[in-house]
Amino acid sequence: VPVIPVVFAAFILTFVILNSQAPYQHPDRFLLAYVITLPIIFSLPAILTGLESVTVDDSSHPNQGIFSSIENGVLAGAISAVVYFLAVFISQVILNDISRALVWGLFSLIWYFLWVGFLVGFAPALQHFVLRWMLHRDADTPLNYAAFLDHASRLILLRRVGGSYTFIHRSLLEYFAALEPETDGS
Repeated sequence: VPVIPVVFAAFILTFVILNSQAPYQHPDRFLLAYVITLPIIFSLPAILTGLESVTVDDSSHPNQGIFSSIENGVLAGAISAVVYFLAVFISQVILNDISRALVWGLFSLIWYFLWVGFLVGFAPALQHFVLRWMLHRDADTPLNYAAFLDHASRLILLRRVGGSYTFIHRSLLEYFAALEPETDGS
């Protein structure tokens, strides 16, 4: 989990939210808001590093790793967004009224969920789907790669082992490895 960008973003956003109105309206409560908010923000690394990173050893279905990445993004994003919502909400209740606290809290909840979710799990999934789309667009691979590999298994070219595939015959693997790529414009 990329802890430093998460804490840095939390600190900067808190600084912007607190400094947008607090020093001028309530200078006496400004320091109190920082004293209460910053420990909550700096507890985020402990929470995020406590999430265990699990690698997929034997996948049972196609794209299991990508879906696990999305689940990790949702989980880390939700946990850190709730913690950050509490920090912003408490600071805004101290500095302003409850309605402004709810508005800033909900804004920070959504923003922080998307930010941490992207850093933790959404980015690899987005890269995966963009790569698949680009390969399909250039007519290099089918869009539904799992169906293509299952079809090759039914033709006894590949063997399915869990969620991955291997060539049945070593000579077929060596044949495909020895092929020269086609060049355009020759």
